[in-house]
Amino acid sequence: MTIEQLVAAYIYKNRELRLQNIGSITLSGDVVVPEEIEKEFVFPENSFVFTEDQKIDTEEAFVDFVTTHTRKIKPLAASDVDSYFNLHKQFINIGKPMIIPGVGSIHKNDAGTLEFTQGKPIQQKLTTPAERTAEKEKEQISFTSPKAGRSNSGKTNLLVLMSILGLMAIAAILYLALRKTESDVTPVETNSIAISDSSRATVIADSVALAAISAVVKDGYTYKIVFKDYNNREAAEKGQSKFTSFGHKVLLRTVDSSRYLLLIPFTTAIADSASSLDSLGRLFNYPTYTIQ
Repeated sequence: MTIEQLVAAYIYKNRELRLQNIGSITLSGDVVVPEEIEKEFVFPENSFVFTEDQKIDTEEAFVDFVTTHTRKIKPLAASDVDSYFNLHKQFINIGKPMIIPGVGSIHKNDAGTLEFTQGKPIQQKLTTPAERTAEKEKEQISFTSPKAGRSNSGKTNLLVLMSILGLMAIAAILYLALRKTESDVTPVETNSIAISDSSRATVIADSVALAAISAVVKDGYTYKIVFKDYNNREAAEKGQSKFTSFGHKVLLRTVDSSRYLLLIPFTTAIADSASSLDSLGRLFNYPTYTIQ
């Protein structure tokens, strides 16, 4: 399970969670979260209370919770939790909300303070790696089929054989009919039209330009910020997977066989990119820049 999924599970179980450098979320004691959440179940209004506190620390108990429900050792789990909250803090600063599936979202309002919007509940089966392994071992799939009686099997085999022979006869008739039709048709010579090299070059150039324009139009983003640079694809894909697991859109672009970029797309005006560039540059210690 990802940290993003474990955040909601922890709040459902423990009723409260401190979000490092962001604040705390508390689930009201009056709310009973059923073990099996149905589609009709919704949280009552104001089920969660968010308190902004940008100096709050991470809960040690949450780090232990992540360690228990993942295959990671505690120092690595603590590092991932720290990265998760730090990245979301920077996203909040540049206008992107922190979305916690099953709980709600946190965003910065026009006054510069943080606001919480309650979301819809989700049900997750919370298991440890050891429990998941045990469940897989219990699952047994039988590939054997029940034995049919002798009387039925003989009739079934006969029907199958007759069907195969019938299909072969139909295929043979169709084949002979097609051969006869082809022999009766007189070939018609067609004159090929030669296209000059200059015309072909023009067509190709126009096609390339059209494809490039279409790509930009269909992209849906006004600009993207480059925040990571890798020299091999495997490392770039791992980085993309890690940052995507935090709940935000991260794109991977190949420059050449030895350079790969990670990008965060934006739909806002490019004139507003200065603060985003500065925040992401400080977070990743990288000379961020915008591209189309």
